Amino acid sequence: MIPSDLSDIFDLFIVDFIQPGSRFYIPALLLACFLTFWAYRGQELQKTLNELFNRDIWWSKSVRLDYKLFFTLSILLGIWPLVVGAIQIPIVHTIRDTLLQQSGYFNADSWPSWTIMALYTFILFIVADFTQFIVHVAFHKIPFLWEFHKLHHTATTLNPFTVYRFHPVEIFTGKFCVLVSISTVTGVFVHLFGGRISIFLVMGAPIINFCLDSFGGVLRHTIVPFRYPELIEKIIISPRQHQLHHSRVHKHFDKNFGNGLAVWDLIFGSLIHSPKTNDPLNYGVIEDGKLIEDHGFISNLFINPFRVLFTKAIGRLKSLLIKALNKLKSFNILKSTH
Repeated sequence: MIPSDLSDIFDLFIVDFIQPGSRFYIPALLLACFLTFWAYRGQELQKTLNELFNRDIWWSKSVRLDYKLFFTLSILLGIWPLVVGAIQIPIVHTIRDTLLQQSGYFNADSWPSWTIMALYTFILFIVADFTQFIVHVAFHKIPFLWEFHKLHHTATTLNPFTVYRFHPVEIFTGKFCVLVSISTVTGVFVHLFGGRISIFLVMGAPIINFCLDSFGGVLRHTIVPFRYPELIEKIIISPRQHQLHHSRVHKHFDKNFGNGLAVWDLIFGSLIHSPKTNDPLNYGVIEDGKLIEDHGFISNLFINPFRVLFTKAIGRLKSLLIKALNKLKSFNILKSTH
């Protein structure tokens, strides 16, 4: 949907608060309040309230940038449904037609509908979650992609709105990769089961995503040290584990990449568990020995990665030209001595 008037723009801002499965869905926020006080059980109530309502958490420069990004990206993401329609349908039809040509018709009349729903719901979630994991790793490990993802990690204060602290390049790249992966899965299922495919939903949201986002999803970008039992943290990323991912302590670097599941980190050796203590963590990105504290104009933050990459490219080009000239000079010197 492209916003055409003020009411459309207002709808873009509030959709996360009224959409089931969103981390900001009002019932999920109420559950998050309960989980917050559970995480601080045993601590004096006044101390807990002082920590939760500290001004820095809700009005620091870092957090004010998160608010501005929330409003800006809510408008930009208004075009995403158009992209989904333009990409998903051709992929689904191509996969279905290709499989039909290669393997013929698949007779699934004997399959119960609930089995198809369960299988499609589960595989769709697994593929989407693994795709998000791979994309997240790539934005950390590939230098030019890190320049875009770095914006997310420059948050020096975690706040629920930090979930919107992303560069548009990363947002649309991630969404595109997930869209391609789930469209491919859908194409396979359309070939196998035709129009019988559907997803198990809770209040209109996929059941697995609804459960994960409702049970502490909004706490991932907060100071609330809500952790799961260690066995569960081998399967599902807890809010505290994601907070460790944001920590600027060296031993926490490049850990806990998982979006929903922790099994990918467990398999690839990047999993760490939540500490048993509630000690506060320090967040942000340190470069050249200094903490990045650029929480200014959104336009500069969006342009800066391109500026940095251009500068690096020019520097690399100059280095290659100098090496080429030096080789040419040495070749001429050798030639003149003969």
